[in-house]
Order: sequence, then structure tokens, then C-alpha cells
Amino acid sequence: EGGGPRGAIVSYFLKLCRLLRERGVAVGEEMTAREVAQLALERFRGLDPVPLARLVRLFEEARYSDHRVDEAMREEALACFRAIADGLSRGA
Repeated sequence: EGGGPRGAIVSYFLKLCRLLRERGVAVGEEMTAREVAQLALERFRGLDPVPLARLVRLFEEARYSDHRVDEAMREEALACFRAIADGLSRGA
């Protein structure tokens, strides 16, 4: 989670990709964040799309923009990641 809030947000999305791979989802390095999210929703029908979409937006902002990324955004991204991970562990 180095690199402050920006790096942490990126790491949460990468952790999500690892979780999906561990559950048999073929997440490719060439896939966009939105493609990963769509694949997750197709594979896990019970997964809540709201935290997933928000994590993707936060990741895109942290990774690709020069906008300020602050601690509140990091905390929100972590909450989204935890909600998604919880949904996956419950068999979404």
C-alpha cells in the first residue's frame, strides 16, 4: 500500500484481481478495470455492483489522473474492497 492514498487505491484493485483469479476468473493483464468488473459481475451474479463500480472509478482516478487523491478516497476504496471480498467469501 505504498505511495500514499493513490498507491493504496491501486493496490486494493490489484488485490481484487488476485481474489478473482483465486476463484477461477481469468483476469488478464491486458484487461481494463471496467472489463474486470464486468467479468466479476457475470461470474458472480450475487455480487453487489455498487462497491465494485465505485472501486473501479477510484482506481481509474488514482491510476490515470493527476487529480488530488486523498485519505478519504483511500478509506472509501478500502471499504469497497472489503465489501466485494465479503461478497465473494459468502459465495456471491
